[in-house]
Amino acid sequence: MTLNEQQETAIAVILDQYNDDMHNLWTYVRPRSDEIRQSARRAIAEIMDEDQRVVYSQMNARLDSTRAERRRRDD
Repeated sequence: MTLNEQQETAIAVILDQYNDDMHNLWTYVRPRSDEIRQSARRAIAEIMDEDQRVVYSQMNARLDSTRAERRRRDD
């Protein structure tokens, strides 16, 4: 598919607005999402023995680090 210059410009404006809108939405949604994630992690950790919890905690730390890096790039 080939777009003309006017179409490309119009689409770029739409995508910029979409990105702004999604960013704004996530500022409201992210805290609740993080709360739910932490609650699930606590429930899972309760099922594990101490050695498993150590590994699980390390795994979550890596996931959180990756998520934080992605957020920094997106902001």
